[in-house]
Amino acid sequence: MPQRWKVLVLTWLSIILPLQGWATVRPNLYYIPPSPWLDNHGLVFTLPPGWKLVKATTTGNTPISLPISLTGKISGYPYWDTRGILLTVNKANASSNSRLFLSITSSWYLRNGLNWEDFRRHPFSTHSGLKGWWITDGHYSTKQSILFSGIYFSCLLNLDVPPKQGQSVLFDHPYYPVILLGVPEPVKGLNAILRPPTLQELALLKFVGSSLREEAKPSPPPTWLSKPPIPDTEGTSYYTPPVGYWLGRQIRLTLPKGWAVVKDTGGYAEAGGPEGAQSGWFKSVPLLLVQPNQPHVKKEEKLQISLWVSNASYLANEGRQVGNMWIYPFHPVGGLPGLVDYADDVSAFFYVETGRFDITDNPSFLTVGCQLPQSPKLAAALRPIALALLSSVTVIPPSKQTTKPNLPFDPAFLYDITFDQPFHPNPLLYAANGRLYASATFHRSQNPGFLFSLSPNGTGFRVLHSFTPLQPDFSNQDGAFPFAPLAQDAHQHLFGTTSTGGPACDGTLFTLQTDGSHFHLLHAFSGPDGALPYAGVLPTQDGWLYGVTEEGGPYGKGVVYRIREDGTGFQVLHSFGGREGAYPLLVKLVEGEGGWLYGVTSGGGVYGNGVVFGMKVDGSGYRVLHEFGAEDGLGRNGDGSHPYCGLVLGVGGWLYGVTYGGGVYGAGVVFGVKADGSGYRVLHALKGGVEGSHAVGSLLLLGDKLYGVCSEGGSLGGGCVFVLGLGGEGYRVLHSFGVDREGWTGLGGLVMLSGGWLYGVTEGGGIGGQGVVYRLRADGSGFGVVYDFWKRLGQVSQR
Repeated sequence: MPQRWKVLVLTWLSIILPLQGWATVRPNLYYIPPSPWLDNHGLVFTLPPGWKLVKATTTGNTPISLPISLTGKISGYPYWDTRGILLTVNKANASSNSRLFLSITSSWYLRNGLNWEDFRRHPFSTHSGLKGWWITDGHYSTKQSILFSGIYFSCLLNLDVPPKQGQSVLFDHPYYPVILLGVPEPVKGLNAILRPPTLQELALLKFVGSSLREEAKPSPPPTWLSKPPIPDTEGTSYYTPPVGYWLGRQIRLTLPKGWAVVKDTGGYAEAGGPEGAQSGWFKSVPLLLVQPNQPHVKKEEKLQISLWVSNASYLANEGRQVGNMWIYPFHPVGGLPGLVDYADDVSAFFYVETGRFDITDNPSFLTVGCQLPQSPKLAAALRPIALALLSSVTVIPPSKQTTKPNLPFDPAFLYDITFDQPFHPNPLLYAANGRLYASATFHRSQNPGFLFSLSPNGTGFRVLHSFTPLQPDFSNQDGAFPFAPLAQDAHQHLFGTTSTGGPACDGTLFTLQTDGSHFHLLHAFSGPDGALPYAGVLPTQDGWLYGVTEEGGPYGKGVVYRIREDGTGFQVLHSFGGREGAYPLLVKLVEGEGGWLYGVTSGGGVYGNGVVFGMKVDGSGYRVLHEFGAEDGLGRNGDGSHPYCGLVLGVGGWLYGVTYGGGVYGAGVVFGVKADGSGYRVLHALKGGVEGSHAVGSLLLLGDKLYGVCSEGGSLGGGCVFVLGLGGEGYRVLHSFGVDREGWTGLGGLVMLSGGWLYGVTEGGGIGGQGVVYRLRADGSGFGVVYDFWKRLGQVSQR
């Protein structure tokens, strides 16, 4: 009988007490709503004993209270995860409440929107195995709060979501979701009250953060998240004028059937600021008015489309400070990865891989905004049209296709494209006649580059050819913006490429004699046969030239081609499609035994981080030798990512190269792999700092040593020249750049001259900041500037 009474009492309590909402019986478990970032999984957290959740609200100017069920489930709300929610908690017998902020967003915002050097971070892990870091005092070094999502924090916890547990977006790196939990600063008026977090706040943040875990089962997708429609393939296309910032690339929109651009004007890009408003897109951005092309259309039935070119830092900082971050991954049919904002007016920004200029820490983005009518009913009806327009956004190589005259858009603002340098010398060629040859680029439409030669002692500088001015559609007679080293065949003819320009706007392949005579085009790229050849060519003994383009071909991701030295017999040997590689950048091919060619792609592969490939000289037998692995939210992996330059062939069938990113420190690696794809190994993972980071340019193989150049780091911060053994042993910095007169920002591509001297160029530094030609011995001694480009820059620019 006593046992029966115990069962009855417990049964009664299990029914009555939850109805009474007694906190003493209900566990301190709370359930966060499902998030699209987490594949519609929710989060669970626990409060310390004696604490309870008294309120959950959205953020913003008009917070909305979210109901909390008796079982601890917090109701969802549109875009709650990226906007964030405020959790008000109370400790028993406490006179005041405490607040926590929780948000789920992309790690892209954190990586680009905050200067983490200003904060001291500590490792953190949860009971469920999530890992990350936390900042225990946001005022440690800056005496300022951490500003994120428009809210000030005194302390902040970041938890990285593993790749298979959430949505990722692939920009210059894969970016995975992060869970943010922080203690908001007290606010007085419009300003935060700066004070360090209390011990109780830190203890609360640590306890709740340690308890966070994902729910095991996903929920149905939220009804408020729109599914992008498929663009209307029967609609008409709209082409923007060339974007100078992208070396003439154009943007194409597909309008739904029955819709048309009824007005096309330019609006001042206020976000660019006065310093950015020279001309072109920074001054007058395209502003389109789109309406149904039918009679008796309502005046309000229209969309206003704006387009703006920006960069990662600006967009991430804007979202971080203003709180405009309620956006999710977006993948239009054109293949541009992006993030879309579904709230209010519809807008999105897309990552645009701009080739040569992606070798920076501030990648380029395209923002497309669709302003909806003010009428809620009409806005709801036009929202699918706006999403269809965003889904159709494509960036194409330069072409002569334009929807309107280009007169309002001047490509002459090609200044300050990257590194704040209007002039860039490119890596050297040591020719058979004992002179140095190279190309150089001006970021100006009236003088888009030239070819020059120089004696090794710095005398005899001579301009061999100046490329003709660009037309508004980015075409000219001979090409523009060369970036690759020149090549020489057995007959001492010189060969080179330009990244854009030419009759079809998509770059050229040219030849000339060593004295500058007999310059003529061998091929003008036009898109289907390749576009934007940033890389140089490989002359072979049988009279063929082999090369790659970064874009173009049937899939738009680049091609491998060959052409005879007299300009005949052009063939596309392989078209990159993405999975087996994409977007080979400054990648000169190398020839191995048995008629095999080897190279790398800067993108593509399963993870989008590039591949090492091999193929026969006739285009057959293409195979991936190595695929670079996935990165974490900080750009780190085990084997490197994004190789921007070509390989060097060593003895025993070994191929050696460098990557710009990846590795255990996220600063790039030096690697080796056999020609059959076996034996891949990281010879050295660059650490950054005094050791250097982000290697560019092909390695130079001398005996049993590899020589290369880092574009950043070194003891002076301007890059460095390094050496290491073929097995990775003995890594050593030979020279660090950073002293203005000696140059800074190395470009790689070292060449060896007689007497044991290594020669190279820098992109900046020197007397006028325009770069230098330098030399040093293989042991690092004897560094000296051979030639300073500022000496002749004025004369060259007038030619």
